[in-house]
Amino acid sequence: MDSLFDKFKKSKINNIIKDNTFVLLALFCSALVSILIALCFELIPFGDRTILRMDLYHQYGPLFAELYERIKGSDSFLYSWCSGGGSSFLGNFFNYLSSPLSLCVLAFRHENITEAISFMIFTKACLSSATFSYYLKKSQGKSNFITSAFGVLYAFSGYFIAYYWNLMWLDAMLFLPIVILGIERIINKGKPTLYILSLSLTMFSNYYMSYMVCIFSVFYFIFYYFSNYSYNDKLFTFTSNLEKSDKISFIKRIRCSRFLNSTSIFAISSLLSGALIAFSLIPTYLVLQSCSATSGTFPEEISFYNNVFDFIVNHFANLTPTIRSSGEVVLPNIYCGILTVVLIPLFYFTKSITLKEKIAYTFILSFMFLSFNINYLNYIWHGFHFPNDLPYRFSFMYSFLILTMGYKTIRRIKEISPKIILGAGMGVALFIIIAEKVTSKNLETNSVIVSMAFVLIYTLVLYLLTSKKYSKSTICIFVLCAIVSEYAIANTNNYEMNQDKTHYVSDLNSFNAIKSEVDKHNGNDKYRMELTDLRTRMDPCWYYYNGVSTFSSMAYENLASLQRSLGLAGNNINSYTYNLNTPVYNAMFGLKYIFNNSDNVVMNPELYSEIAQNKDFTAYENNYYLPIAFATKDYLINWDHELDNPFDIQNQFFALASGVGNILNQEYITSCAKCHDTAIYSQHVIPVS
Repeated sequence: MDSLFDKFKKSKINNIIKDNTFVLLALFCSALVSILIALCFELIPFGDRTILRMDLYHQYGPLFAELYERIKGSDSFLYSWCSGGGSSFLGNFFNYLSSPLSLCVLAFRHENITEAISFMIFTKACLSSATFSYYLKKSQGKSNFITSAFGVLYAFSGYFIAYYWNLMWLDAMLFLPIVILGIERIINKGKPTLYILSLSLTMFSNYYMSYMVCIFSVFYFIFYYFSNYSYNDKLFTFTSNLEKSDKISFIKRIRCSRFLNSTSIFAISSLLSGALIAFSLIPTYLVLQSCSATSGTFPEEISFYNNVFDFIVNHFANLTPTIRSSGEVVLPNIYCGILTVVLIPLFYFTKSITLKEKIAYTFILSFMFLSFNINYLNYIWHGFHFPNDLPYRFSFMYSFLILTMGYKTIRRIKEISPKIILGAGMGVALFIIIAEKVTSKNLETNSVIVSMAFVLIYTLVLYLLTSKKYSKSTICIFVLCAIVSEYAIANTNNYEMNQDKTHYVSDLNSFNAIKSEVDKHNGNDKYRMELTDLRTRMDPCWYYYNGVSTFSSMAYENLASLQRSLGLAGNNINSYTYNLNTPVYNAMFGLKYIFNNSDNVVMNPELYSEIAQNKDFTAYENNYYLPIAFATKDYLINWDHELDNPFDIQNQFFALASGVGNILNQEYITSCAKCHDTAIYSQHVIPVS
C-alpha cells in the first residue's frame, strides 16, 4: 500500500502546488515583507500599534466594527440608524466592506477589529503578489524565481505604499491580473469564463475601483489585440466555394474574423459580468444619486498637471508618496522597483519583441501618462468626479503595464548585448544625477543614494544573466533577494503606523456596560444618542449606537451641508461630527441621551438628568427630546438655509418645522471682564410651553 506521503505526491493538490511553486514563493516573500513592516512599526503582535491612519482610523475601522456587529446580531444590511441620523448601510457596504476578505472580521472580536484590518491589508498584498505572478506564468508560459520577484514588485509598488490604508481599493489591484489574463484568453482562445468571473468579483468587491478596471480593460483589449494580431486575422477560413457564395451568414463572418469574434465575446462578457452583479450595482447606483461621491462638474478648460521629467523621477525609490491633492508635490504613485526602471529602455532593444508590440506599449503608456496629467482624462477616470484627496487612484494599472514590460525584457535578456545593458544602467544613473542637480519636486538625498545603489546592483545582475559562466538560477535567486532588500531599505519609512490600540479600544467595555444600563432604563435600544467627545468621525459605528455623526463618501451631501449650517463640525460634503449642541438641536434630532466622556464639559442639570455613571462615561437623559422620527410642516421641503449664524438657522429650522419661532434669542453682553469687548453675545433658550 502507498504511504500517505506517496498518495499526496500523486494527488491533484500536490500537482497544483508543484505547478505553482513560484506563485506560492511570491506569496511567501510578500508575507516576509509584511512581517518586516509589522516589526519596524511595532504592529500587533510585535507591539501595541495598529495599522490605522487617517480615514482608516476615522471611517473604515468603525465601519468594519459595525459590519461585525450587524453580522453578529443578524441586523439588516439595508439601512442603518447608526451614523448620520440614519442612512443606507447598503451603500456603505458596497463602497467599503463588500470584499470577500471582509468576512475575516468574524474570526476576531469587536475589540480586535484593528488586528483584523491589518490581517486583511497584508493578505491582500500577498494575494496581489500571487495573482500577478500567476498572470506572468500563464501569459508568458514560463515561471522561475524572477516571476516571484516581479510578484513582490507589484504587491508593494508605490500604489500600495501610498494607499495601503484604503483597503477596499486593494481588491482591484488583487484581481486586475486575473481580469487581464481573462482578456488575453478571450483574444487567444475565445474563452470568456475567467474574464466574466474575475470582473464580476471585482465589481462586487468595490464598484468604484471596478469602474476604473473596466475602462482599463477596454484599452487593454485594444492594445493586446493589435500588438499580437492584425484586423484581418482569421480564426478559420471558409472553403473557396463558400467564399464565393452570398449565403454566408453574418454570424459566420463574425466567427471567422478573430477581431470581430473576440470583440463580440469581450463586449457580451462585460455586459454579462455586470448583469451577474446587478443586485449590488443597481442599489449602489440609486444611493449614489444623492451622495457626495458623484458631485462635481466637468472642467471647462484643459490643464496639464506635471511635466515628463518629474513624472519619470517618480519611478525612483524612497520617494514620499502622494496622498493629498493639495501641495507642491502631487504626482502619481508609480514606483515599482529600480529593476523596472533599468529594464524599460532595454525593452526596446529586445529582438524577439516585435516592432508592433513595442509601438503598442508606447501608445498605451503614453495614454496612461496623459491620463495622469490632463484634467479632462483625470476627471473621467475618477468617475466624472475630482477626488477631494488621494489622487491618481488608478496608478497601479500603469505599474502593471511597466512590470509586464520589464518581465518580458528580463526573460529575453540574452538577446541584448552587454554593452547596451551597461549603457542603460549608466543612462539611468546619469538621469538620477541630473534630476538631483535640477532639484526635481520629489527627489531627496536618500532617494538618490538608494536609487543609485540599486541601479548599479541590477545593472550588474542583468550583465551576469547574459553570461553562460554563471548559474542562471543562482542569479535569479539573488534578484529576488535584492528586490525584497530594496523594498525593506527604501520603503519601510514611507508607511505611517503610529496609533496605539490601547487608546483606540480603551473605553469600549466601559461604553458597552453603561449602554446596557441605559437600555434597561429606556426599555429598549431604539433611541438616538451622542457622545460629548468623539474619538473618530464615526463613533456611532465604532460603539454601535444610533447617532448623528458620520464620515462617508455615501453620506447625503445636502444633509451634510445642513448639519454644517446648524453648527456641527463638517466639510459640507461627506462628514459632520457632533459636539455638544443647543437643546433645540438635540431635541430636533431626537437625541434622547448624551454620554459625557469629556473632562471639559459640564452638563446643565435643568436640561439633562444623570442616570448612570462609570469610570469613562456619565449617561444623561435629555429632558427635552423628540422621538427618533417625527412629522413636520412641509415648509422645510423648499427651505434654503443661507444664513451664516447657526443659531439663526436653528431658529429658522424650528420655526419652519413647528410653526413656533424665536426659540433662541440673542443676549448682548455689555461688558466682559476678560476681553472688555462690548460686541460679545451669548445665546439662551426661551422655554416653550
